[in-house]
Amino acid sequence: MSTPKPDCRAVVADIAIDIELAAMRAHEAVNGDRPYSMSSPQFKIAGIALDIAARAREIRDFIASTYPPPPEPPKGDQR
Repeated sequence: MSTPKPDCRAVVADIAIDIELAAMRAHEAVNGDRPYSMSSPQFKIAGIALDIAARAREIRDFIASTYPPPPEPPKGDQR
């Protein structure tokens, strides 16, 4: 019989949030001062940073979708 592995979803979701925030900081650093006069390499890096942030958001959203919905509140506690 194999030992069940611990649930690592929360850890991976936390890492995905860190990746998303770092990618958005990188995008701001490249795009912050003069967004309309970026060089071609800056424009490419800004796009890649946004792609990384979007992928991290996808991972986080997918992990969130794997959790069961929260239980309904008891009838007496509804306001």
